[in-house]
Amino acid sequence: MNFKLQIFNCKLKSNDRSSNSKKKKQQKQRRTASQWQLLPFPATGYRLPVTVVGESDVKLIVGVADRAISKSRDDVIVTHALGSCLGIAVYDHARAVGGILHVMLPSSSVNPGKAGENPYMFVDSGVPAFFREIFAAGGSRGSLWVKVVGGASINQSSSGDSFAIGKRNYIMLKKLFWKNGILIDAEDVGGDKARTVYLEMATGKVTISQGGVEKTL
Repeated sequence: MNFKLQIFNCKLKSNDRSSNSKKKKQQKQRRTASQWQLLPFPATGYRLPVTVVGESDVKLIVGVADRAISKSRDDVIVTHALGSCLGIAVYDHARAVGGILHVMLPSSSVNPGKAGENPYMFVDSGVPAFFREIFAAGGSRGSLWVKVVGGASINQSSSGDSFAIGKRNYIMLKKLFWKNGILIDAEDVGGDKARTVYLEMATGKVTISQGGVEKTL
């Protein structure tokens, strides 16, 4: 199934373009596809169940700069210690396909080599790769919801956070979603405390744990 990454390409084809122009566009699309080439499976966070003693559910633990995707209703996907990082939970309520992405930094331009090795480190490269995997697993754009957590200022000094990584991560994500018509259904961002996020595949329920307090997003 070929997804062509159309949700991350805002240019529309025109029926009256010349054949030469179409060839150039096709060449550009091929370059884009190769740029977003996915990592081979299994990667570090994809379908790595960690059985927790005393619990019946299988938990998929998502590390930093990684993601986990599941089609099993028995799974619970978890990512810990979301400080300035962003956790993006996506769930197809019609097909029970979903996952969590844990990204560190806003732009892959700071280290294209790292982005080539692991696109999930950066918002601008990790989000498109993650969505393609959701679609490859059977998710449909029309029945997806998206929830975003994190973007905190954990180590902000009295003079302010000069890097503002959390805020920049969130701004980059919003720009990317805006360009592609993707709406955020719920979010819990900012602040100065780390968060842990759980996605229950049976229902799509997202739970946030912060400072010993849990709430449903």
